[in-house]
Amino acid sequence: MNRKNILWVDDDIDKFALMADQNELESRGCKIIKAPRTEDLLKVLREQILQIDCIIIDISMPTGELDMEEAEYGMRTGLALIRKIRESDSIYKDTPIIVYTVIGDDNVRQYCKDNNILYLNKSSVSSKEFADSVMEYLSDLQNCPEGA
Repeated sequence: MNRKNILWVDDDIDKFALMADQNELESRGCKIIKAPRTEDLLKVLREQILQIDCIIIDISMPTGELDMEEAEYGMRTGLALIRKIRESDSIYKDTPIIVYTVIGDDNVRQYCKDNNILYLNKSSVSSKEFADSVMEYLSDLQNCPEGA
């Protein structure tokens, strides 16, 4: 199994609630690169020096350098960041994205579905289920023929 480098963008990344999720992915050979602030992700996009296989991102976070209205005053910061990633000229613009959030909004789920983004709700999956879903998603993408 190839080691997966996962950039995890979440202002709560160092809190106890997400430690089990991180540990579960690490036990499966993933390396977690933490980005607790929006600025951390934007810096990675600018520098383009890390090999990133996947980006896990929360939805509701402080806006940081982002326009407050674009991020809906922090309620949709993650969606604004996803748009920045996809619209950028960076090497990460086609990187698989997973939304991992407590936001259960139908509009967020639909946005994810429309943009081939895996949506997982932190409140409704165990750490094992989370890691299973992440690994399956990445495996499916890897096995998908180009352009499909």
